Amino acid sequence: MSLPEVVVAAGWIPFAVVVFLVVVFSWLYVGYFKSKHDSEVSSTVTAVLGLSATLFTVVLIPVDVFLISFMKDTNGTFKEWARDVDVRLAVEDSVLKTYYVLYITVFVFMFLILPFVYFFYEERDEIATIGSRFCSAFRYALGFLLMASILVLIGSLIPLKEVPPTNTTDRKSVV
Repeated sequence: MSLPEVVVAAGWIPFAVVVFLVVVFSWLYVGYFKSKHDSEVSSTVTAVLGLSATLFTVVLIPVDVFLISFMKDTNGTFKEWARDVDVRLAVEDSVLKTYYVLYITVFVFMFLILPFVYFFYEERDEIATIGSRFCSAFRYALGFLLMASILVLIGSLIPLKEVPPTNTTDRKSVV
């Protein structure tokens, strides 16, 4: 049995509308806070896309809850179309893959694209060519990625405190 069109329409069409609204909001938000005299189109577009991608991950949560809860009736049994395990897994996989795509997009923006565009913007000069700005920004972005990776590695491997002792309360003496 395939997924009914009403499920797809009820879950993903509102998500598409909200995605459009998120992009409009991001554009207005970035446009409000950017410098009117000293800004580049590349920085503005990158900020809008980065903010939108981050907000998409938040907007996906209600879609996830709706699609998973829409599989069951009020009495707790699965609806007719959701009784097949493969259909339920297809719904869950579609949401899971969307989460993966969005989180990877946020990661790429956070550690690659945003630092590169920032350094590209900062390297502008009257005598600097686009090629020299690109190379310099790429070098600084790789340096940022290296430093961020080292800090994450240090934070995940070096313990700051001793492991707390286990709870040794004797439950029988408390009761």
